[in-house]
Amino acid sequence: MAPSPASFPKLSNRNYQQWRLDMEARLRTLGAMRIVQGTESRPQFTEPLDSGERRELRDYDSRVDAAAGEIWNCVEREQQTHLEAIRDDPGAMWRKLESVHMQKCPGTRFNTYNALLSLSKADNESLSTLSMRASQLKSDMKALRPADFDLSKLDDELVLMALIRALPAEYNALRQTLLLDDSPTLEKLQDTFVELENQPGAPSSTPALSHAASTLSCMFCGRSGHSEDQCFAKRDASTKAKEKAAQRTQYQRSGKGKRKEC
Repeated sequence: MAPSPASFPKLSNRNYQQWRLDMEARLRTLGAMRIVQGTESRPQFTEPLDSGERRELRDYDSRVDAAAGEIWNCVEREQQTHLEAIRDDPGAMWRKLESVHMQKCPGTRFNTYNALLSLSKADNESLSTLSMRASQLKSDMKALRPADFDLSKLDDELVLMALIRALPAEYNALRQTLLLDDSPTLEKLQDTFVELENQPGAPSSTPALSHAASTLSCMFCGRSGHSEDQCFAKRDASTKAKEKAAQRTQYQRSGKGKRKEC
């Protein structure tokens, strides 16, 4: 029997921490979380198999398929690009999403801060479960900090993130551009605000900061709001190209890629 559709939001660029908690609960309900974590592997039996052993193998394979399908269906299309080459392996899909969204950069830390500050008790959630979710977000924050991260950097980063979070909806393009910056600083952001607010020729009906962000154009994908070096599509294409090159190299080394001599 197919499970009911998930009731929580799909994974996007901004909600990984909360999505992971919700997805873990869903995978546990399916009896597949240990498979995804790698703590349960496919049973090994010696031929010939009896009926009980065949049933165990079918059950395991069914849970693998269910986990892979659930992960795929619970992420936005933009996130599925990370998973296309590994969509049959739920463990690899889980690790890939973690590697993408748990990078030690300001943008991922901001998403964690935002998830923590936006935490609220669900209708049917116990207080102990709420506390566990908060503790998990605390662990995520620690894991996302580089080795040289100190209180002074935390102070600056919190102010930086507060300013980005305070931008209204019309500044969404600028907000995304700032979050893609690998090394933002409070001073850099303040200078950017001053320069863009003083930019000549900005339409009076559109805030200068929002106008400046929307005029950014990516030479790779053609979309506005970010530059080529900040383009997720380019990063994904580069990763896929490297993976295909590695596969071709392995294929050629195995001798399977050689043509037969006439």
